[in-house]
Amino acid sequence: MKQASITLLRRTKWTLQVLVFVLLTLIAAVIAIENTDPIRLRLLGYESAEVGVFWWLLTIFVAGLIVGRLSRMNRMMPRK
Repeated sequence: MKQASITLLRRTKWTLQVLVFVLLTLIAAVIAIENTDPIRLRLLGYESAEVGVFWWLLTIFVAGLIVGRLSRMNRMMPRK
């Protein structure tokens, strides 16, 4: 009985993660499609080239995926 509840919790967690990922992807896609104007970002004296909002959102989204994967790999590595 206990093993079945653990399996159900894992499946529920995985399903929730997939739903959140899909929802965030759809929200980012809608924002990117609706905001195609080129913008220039400024941060601490640095000014970027003028690029469409879609490309900025895509870059940040991919960077978030990479950071998430790296942090997950860090947790999976055995500790010495």
